[in-house]
Amino acid sequence: MICKYSFFLTVVLLLFKNIAIAQSNKDSLEIQRTIRNFIEGWYEGDPERMEASLHEELISKIVISENGNSRLGIFTASKLIELTDKGGGKDVPKDKQRKDIVILEIYQNVATARVLAYDAMELLHLAKWNEEWKIINILFERAEKY
Repeated sequence: MICKYSFFLTVVLLLFKNIAIAQSNKDSLEIQRTIRNFIEGWYEGDPERMEASLHEELISKIVISENGNSRLGIFTASKLIELTDKGGGKDVPKDKQRKDIVILEIYQNVATARVLAYDAMELLHLAKWNEEWKIINILFERAEKY
């Protein structure tokens, strides 16, 4: 009797494990697509791709230090879309258009990722919003240009 229940429980657990992995893989692909829209949209100067990646209430921040004093530089989603529409990163040569994406963690409907771009390292918070992954927050730091 115990063997029947053990077998049944094993089959059920394996099915749930496969479902969880499939969901994780699907989410990973969708998160990658969202981030590619963000960074490639910037390089292409494509405001539609940029807008598709961002939640409308996104806030992007950078800590700016000058003469020992720090302040926050803040960009909204509409500002990033506007800057993209004005050309974004179109001046960055193709061979310098770095877009290294790493998903650091996915937990249910939220995720954290990192993008190393031409002149910045960006930490992204994403959320599944109306069944689509959107970038909600960005914290970035300028890097030496390559």
